[in-house]
Amino acid sequence: MRRNKQFKCKNMDSLEDFKKENLLRMHYYGDLVRVFFLIDGILMLVSIPVFNDFLPVPAVISIAAVFFLVFVAGLTNPASKQVIILNVVASALSLIVFEYYAVQAYANFGVTTKLTFLFLVNQLLALVFLVALYFSVKTARGVFLK
Repeated sequence: MRRNKQFKCKNMDSLEDFKKENLLRMHYYGDLVRVFFLIDGILMLVSIPVFNDFLPVPAVISIAAVFFLVFVAGLTNPASKQVIILNVVASALSLIVFEYYAVQAYANFGVTTKLTFLFLVNQLLALVFLVALYFSVKTARGVFLK
């Protein structure tokens, strides 16, 4: 008589746990999101002194936003659903803010002035946050579609 042996894997209780763990690995893009957040943080930090007079908020708030973004990047890991959701929210809000200011910079200054660079930096930040949002949502989908 054959026995049905349940599949066991190191640190796994059942085949179902094994499948869930592999599903998370297949859909985890937090490492990419972390890199995109760091790239945006560096771009923001470098551009704050250049455009300080044209920013809609005091420099200290912009620096705090960079700190928050890098802090969230540092917290990113596959074990924390809350941080995965925080990545989605942070990238979505940042995309909205920077694309809004890119549109405003283009409308107010055009592309023929010295401040064209302000438009380009805001547009680049928005594009990187768009990609971060995409990979954040893919990660969240993988975590919550168990």
